[in-house]
Amino acid sequence: MSRWVALGFVLALSGTLPAQDPEFFLPDSADAVVRAGRHMLLAEGRFGYASNALRNEFVDAVRAGGFLSRETRQEALDGLADNNRFGQELGGGLVFLGCDSLFGKPWLQGQVALSHTDIVGGRFTRDLYGLAFFGNAPYEDRTAELAPSALEQQRYQQVGWGVVDHRSWSWARLSFVKGQSFQLVDVREGDLYTAPDGRVLDTRLDGTFSRSDTAQRGWDAFNGLGAALSGRWNHRLDLPWSDGRSDWLSVEVRDLGVVYWNDRSLYLDKDTVYAYEGLYVDNIFDVGDLVVDEEYFRDTLALNYATKAQWRMLPSQAMVRLYTRPWQRVGLAVSVRQVVIPGFVPEVGLQAWMHPSNAWRWGLAVRYGGFTTWQAGLQLEGAPGRHLYLHAELPDLVGLASPEGLGRAANAALGWRF
Repeated sequence: MSRWVALGFVLALSGTLPAQDPEFFLPDSADAVVRAGRHMLLAEGRFGYASNALRNEFVDAVRAGGFLSRETRQEALDGLADNNRFGQELGGGLVFLGCDSLFGKPWLQGQVALSHTDIVGGRFTRDLYGLAFFGNAPYEDRTAELAPSALEQQRYQQVGWGVVDHRSWSWARLSFVKGQSFQLVDVREGDLYTAPDGRVLDTRLDGTFSRSDTAQRGWDAFNGLGAALSGRWNHRLDLPWSDGRSDWLSVEVRDLGVVYWNDRSLYLDKDTVYAYEGLYVDNIFDVGDLVVDEEYFRDTLALNYATKAQWRMLPSQAMVRLYTRPWQRVGLAVSVRQVVIPGFVPEVGLQAWMHPSNAWRWGLAVRYGGFTTWQAGLQLEGAPGRHLYLHAELPDLVGLASPEGLGRAANAALGWRF
């Protein structure tokens, strides 16, 4: 088992596109504001990984490959708790806003979107990490608790068409989804007992293991087909402290959909108990005739996969946000977000925006939850002149600067209005 396969047990955000509100920017809307009748092309990219337990120096060492020193592995083990989480996302997309006066309504405008998402999330026990990186020798005459642990990774591309309402900047989009690849490991119950001297191994396992066709894995792979719905509803409020300035309640859902993965996908569901007593050899000189190849061993333990088509939900996300302008040049936002993928817990965020002019704003954000614990980030957004739109965000300043951090992330977008 390679280190990256071992890390698949241990370390195997659909991101949002920025925009403005009618006064300046409506946080994280799907498209930048343009007057009705004007168009816009927006490109964005995002990368981030985070964990509540694995520090950047360990993740960097694993990514670099090669030998992992015992000191590095032990330091990571010492920092683990009983419930450890991690996640990563790499993605980007293009949005074109055009198609004026849809359905005879001048305030409705069409949008076309292309996107790529590669997202992974997982949770694991401390003993599972120890078993993967140190073997079972430290567990002699002990039981290693391997559950609950799970890993899910999905790679997919979308082509979608939607509608934007210029009155509130609410929007909805229906997308065709091309499934590139997926894998799932869900260990609901599991433990491993190692007898003294390692002569007997007892294990209890209740889990599901599945993945897409391994023969087709590149960008051109078409292993799944599905559909997804994304949208956001914005409702303008009139809060007493805002003195007529814009306040917004927003409810958003992204990638709410399903993919049908083809019949070459692999699937295994096990709920069983094994007692393994090793291999007995009567004559040491006959050891050359011993059959120990992987296929024979997997068949003996009934671990061979079946091939079957499978339905899988996309890693959808939901968010509720309240945005208010208590002062002329200050905006505040409180949000709660959840992503349906292993390892992600509800994320609560607080943002503060400063508006030095009508064309620029910068802000600070503090978040708790998600794949990690606390994050503090910096944001910059601007729409100078008639054409340009800019957005940049560093969600985790501590992680970006320190090997002791628990993640790194960056988001950026560039738009052209015409």
